[in-house]
Amino acid sequence: MTKNESLFEELGAQWKSERNSKKTDTGSAAQLIATAQNKQLSSVKTHVTTIVILTITLIAIYAFYATIATFQESLSIKGCLLMAIALATRIGLEIFSLGLLLRIDFTQATSISNQRSIRFHRLRKSIHGPFMTFSLTAYIAGFFMLSPEFSVYLGKTTVALIDAGFVIGGVILIRYLHKIVQKEKQILVKMHALQEALEAKYS
Repeated sequence: MTKNESLFEELGAQWKSERNSKKTDTGSAAQLIATAQNKQLSSVKTHVTTIVILTITLIAIYAFYATIATFQESLSIKGCLLMAIALATRIGLEIFSLGLLLRIDFTQATSISNQRSIRFHRLRKSIHGPFMTFSLTAYIAGFFMLSPEFSVYLGKTTVALIDAGFVIGGVILIRYLHKIVQKEKQILVKMHALQEALEAKYS
């Protein structure tokens, strides 16, 4: 079984499960295209929102460390770089993913359009899987690499409170990201199902 077949079988299984719980009328080709494009637009909005939030975070971190907390220790500088790299890499992946998404044309039920959809779905699966784990780990590690130098100027008690606040904020953020991921997965499943329905209409 190829990776493409495996990916679409997984998406297809999720779609069948959802379809069994709620029957839907596939409708005409025009209706299918309109629905698919609406799902695509929803995914575009999610991409743009993620890019904006991550970019603001990256700028805020740079501004804070460049103007307020000018670190001197090598460990702290490496921590800053690690956090910035994790954010910048994720921003780059989201922009690339957005480009793939915008290239999917539901008005053309062709092998080219199908391959673009496969590439997009595969990338999103990677972003929400191993890369998310890596980026979060790198970001958290980078933050705690700042603690030793922070404690010199702020004291261990203050730094401990900051670290605790960071952990609490991280848990809230992870739960928020999980909701976004689940919502996007539902959109991807529906996009895949609509594309299959369109191919059936045109074939």
